[in-house]
Amino acid sequence: MSQLSNHERQQRYCRVIKYIRQIIASVGYSPTIREIGNYMGWSSSGTTAMHLQRMRELGLID
Repeated sequence: MSQLSNHERQQRYCRVIKYIRQIIASVGYSPTIREIGNYMGWSSSGTTAMHLQRMRELGLID
């Protein structure tokens, strides 16, 4: 994972949260890891899972 400033990481995580909320509002359930990764431009499901795990640890998502 590239080194991001706290501000850049915060912006990235806000984009993820907004995307998840948008999909839930649209279809009634959360997007898949692959869908989130595609939206964010991340290279693999493992990268996406790593970011989501960090967001869980920070209490940003359940």
